[in-house]
Amino acid sequence: MERTESIVVSISPQFENDKIAQMSNFGWNLQNRQEVVGHLREAEIPDNLMTAVGRGMKEGASGKKILEYDHYTKLHFVRSLSMPGLSQIKQLESEYFALPFPAAKGIVWPVLFTLMPIPALFGTLSDPLRNLGLVGFCILWMLLGVYWVTSRIRKRQAAASACAASAARAQRIEQELSQLLAA
Repeated sequence: MERTESIVVSISPQFENDKIAQMSNFGWNLQNRQEVVGHLREAEIPDNLMTAVGRGMKEGASGKKILEYDHYTKLHFVRSLSMPGLSQIKQLESEYFALPFPAAKGIVWPVLFTLMPIPALFGTLSDPLRNLGLVGFCILWMLLGVYWVTSRIRKRQAAASACAASAARAQRIEQELSQLLAA
């Protein structure tokens, strides 16, 4: 009798086929599939920006609350322990699933923060010298906002660079795996 190892993965039904294809790259075979509809839970639907701003000011919430059932699929995979090159495959698999794909934060809030004092500046146009304190405060506010925006842009660029490097490495791993499994 052949010795095997197994793993069970829970995933959203919409990503099921992608997960099966991904696991087969590492020599896993789908043994069993079970669709699960679990408990009723509260979920939140995100608002668009203007609704979120209004709702946040009124209720402190960031979305509309709804009730839905947990819905996921359990996939049971097996893999032969006598597979050729299994130690290399496991090493590549470990590296593949540890690749960083950092999320980039949005830039909308820093931009809105930066633009907030513009109406106050228009109010000082009639006599800017008389309102010098307000003008100075608005300029400092906007400089802080520009710093926040540029900082966020740098972070977004770093995240995009890390994601691109991880995606390129993932492709190279998939190529190495296809060569290992073809042998």
